[in-house]
Amino acid sequence: MTVLLMQMDENVYPEPQVFNPERWMNAETRRKADRTYAPFSRGTRVCLGMQLGWAELYMTVAALAQRFDFTLEGAGPKDVVCASDQFIIGTEDSSGLKLHVSKAAE
Repeated sequence: MTVLLMQMDENVYPEPQVFNPERWMNAETRRKADRTYAPFSRGTRVCLGMQLGWAELYMTVAALAQRFDFTLEGAGPKDVVCASDQFIIGTEDSSGLKLHVSKAAE
């Protein structure tokens, strides 16, 4: 089972495609997520660079969000909703996202 399928399991994460940060406020939900959320795998096959990966992700997203404005051009569900789960996530539109990046106003 791939990470995408685990994270989209409605038995574990009700309404997985809905942005609902409050779902993580419940302590029991967070405990359950400790067992089911595994973007770097689990057990003996866990990624050795997991902590470095998280740190770089946080630093990169923060740096980009502070310095640039991002605008998606003509993006819709066909561009981001999973249509097939392979080595990479397949969407209905395989032409890619058109993203405009501009320097953020100071």
